[in-house]
Amino acid sequence: MTKKRKTLKLKTICFLPGKAERSENRDREIREAAAGLRMDGLEVTITEERLEKPDPETLYLTDSAGTYRKLSAEGFCTAGYLHAGNRGENFEGADYLLEQPEEVDTDSYVKIWQRLSGLPWTIAVTRRLRIREMVPEDLADLYRLYEDEEARRFLEPLSEDRERELAILKAYIQKVYGFCGYGMWAVCDRRSGELIGKIGFEPYQGAGEAVDFGYIIRRDVRERGLAAEAAEAVLGFASESLGLEKICIHTSADNVASIALAEKLGFTAEVDADQKTGIRYFTKDLRQRRSI
Repeated sequence: MTKKRKTLKLKTICFLPGKAERSENRDREIREAAAGLRMDGLEVTITEERLEKPDPETLYLTDSAGTYRKLSAEGFCTAGYLHAGNRGENFEGADYLLEQPEEVDTDSYVKIWQRLSGLPWTIAVTRRLRIREMVPEDLADLYRLYEDEEARRFLEPLSEDRERELAILKAYIQKVYGFCGYGMWAVCDRRSGELIGKIGFEPYQGAGEAVDFGYIIRRDVRERGLAAEAAEAVLGFASESLGLEKICIHTSADNVASIALAEKLGFTAEVDADQKTGIRYFTKDLRQRRSI
């Protein structure tokens, strides 16, 4: 079972106005942002004082590029803030650069803090499942997904070199989630937190803007409708949060369960099985989902 991490939660947003030209608009934006965040239960501080050490449950926002670089180097979860008075600031290399902070919703602040803290985003929560980004501690549970012959028949298992697979997983977490906004996610039992599967999307070569959908559910919890429950949730996320338009599935013509799931989810068979590879292809237009 995945080893539990220390539970952290974003509690405070700290605005750090720099020496940029003070303007009424900047001060108004900060005041309005602070008011909205406080209404959502977050603490907000505004200070120009020097900070001695980072608080792991605080997101820091500064309009000074120099302060940004200094705090980031010292381990502070820091984002830049642009306004009319600091357009000359060079925030090169900043992961997050905000404008009009009063227009940024609280969930986005939380996700920025989570990304900067190396914490996984929760993608969806259903009646029985929590779908989240993977973490390095998931590796042992990921190996368990491929222990049965049925899974290995249709999916390439992880290699026996666990150190190599851990390095691959860490690189995937660091690069893919932030760059693409999606990827393969952990499917966890909502009550126990146990990782019981993997589901998500990968770029699909040769299909324009389409992405490829895939999943695996651990053998001992199959045939309970969990794959469909997880799939409905991530398709909703893909449509509503990611704005994806076309989803593809390619699966073995012998994979009866995956074909049945594709049909249940409303995917359309594009072509029959490729006689050379034995692969069947399905697609789903998510624009139709948004227009319903």
